[in-house]
Amino acid sequence: MLIAVLSAKEIIDRAHAKRVCSSRGRTGNHGMLGGSNSGSTPTPTQAANTAYVDFGSSVQTIRGFGGSTAWISNLTAGQADTLFGKSNIQEMGYSLLRVRIDPGGSANWGVELNNAQLASARGASVFATPWTPPASMKSNNNTVGGTLNPSSYGDYANYLESFVTYMANGGVNLYAISLQNEPDAVVDYEFLAADRGLIRDLAAGKLL
Repeated sequence: MLIAVLSAKEIIDRAHAKRVCSSRGRTGNHGMLGGSNSGSTPTPTQAANTAYVDFGSSVQTIRGFGGSTAWISNLTAGQADTLFGKSNIQEMGYSLLRVRIDPGGSANWGVELNNAQLASARGASVFATPWTPPASMKSNNNTVGGTLNPSSYGDYANYLESFVTYMANGGVNLYAISLQNEPDAVVDYEFLAADRGLIRDLAAGKLL
């Protein structure tokens, strides 16, 4: 399902509001933290609940906010407007969409292409993630668990490339493609038991 994410403005506004309330609590007014300390030194609990935003220090670039349509059916135009539109305050204005690379091949990629087209048409950047390679490329011949066969490294790279081509042919130029969803996850649905070294080497083209 799509992940609800606060906008940068909402995060900043909430942090500012919390800082103001915390400050009031320390100077005798009953703010968010409560209490009446009359200017005394904040306790560790109060300090831990105070948020500060330093606009003078840049650590990294936030490209945008959004969610994923993995395992979601075709979005409608109205739903896409609500999620990615920017025309009114009822529209969320998401700027990123992550789509799932189904291990079943291009016959199963149509839904995500539709969703990507709708998001892209509204200005969102689209990137893709596989939860697992096709079962035939794995040690257990199953989409759940197992490892990627060394003999399938090249085939898997070609498989991922074919998804990029499929999306491009549908009018969506992917911003990026990752090699694995949550490499440390062990679940009862699609996943690949992949280590960081394997992902690093695949990304660098060392194993192809």
